Parts: sequence; structure tokens; C-alpha cells
Amino acid sequence: MGSMFKKCESLKELNITNFDTSKVRYIDNLFACCSNLTSLNLSNFNFGKVVNMEKMFYNCTSLEYINLKNAKIKNSSKTDNIFSLTNNNITICTEMLNGVIYYQMKI
Repeated sequence: MGSMFKKCESLKELNITNFDTSKVRYIDNLFACCSNLTSLNLSNFNFGKVVNMEKMFYNCTSLEYINLKNAKIKNSSKTDNIFSLTNNNITICTEMLNGVIYYQMKI
């Protein structure tokens, strides 16, 4: 899946909630340079086997919101520059034991 949507500059929204990512190992540059993308719902993504997430959101200058609620996330070995050249304020939603917590990130 690495670079799958890279340089899709006119992309504003994307429904990828039904993607089966359980065997995916590389998602580097997945949304890189999608400069008009404002939000992503990655809530059903399974990142369990991912080893490279480098520059996943690189140069996504309009990105404001990422939903990771229910996503299966494991430590990736390569996470360099995931949010390089993105919007300075991105809200990331994730679920904890007692409900939903929103994180406001300053990058």
C-alpha cells in the first residue's frame, strides 16, 4: 500500500473503511502530498504487521482530523517524518477504556 494515494492533490475525502489491511507491511508515503485532504477515517485499519510508516502524511497541509478509533496499532519500526510538513494542528481520535479521547497535536 506504500505510496498508494501519493500526490493525489485534488483528493479531499476518501472512504477506505472497508480496506483489509491485516497483511499490509508497508504504508510509507500512503497519503504523502495529498495537500487538499482534510480528514481520514482509519478506524478499521489493522497496522499490526506494518514495519514502515515513514512519511505517511507527509505534506498533507490541509489535514485536520484522523480517526484511529478501533484501529489495531503496533509499534512500527520506521516512523520517521510521519507528519512532516502537515497542518500544525491535527486532531487524532482514539478510543480508550472509558470512551473516546481526542488529542490535539501541535506539530
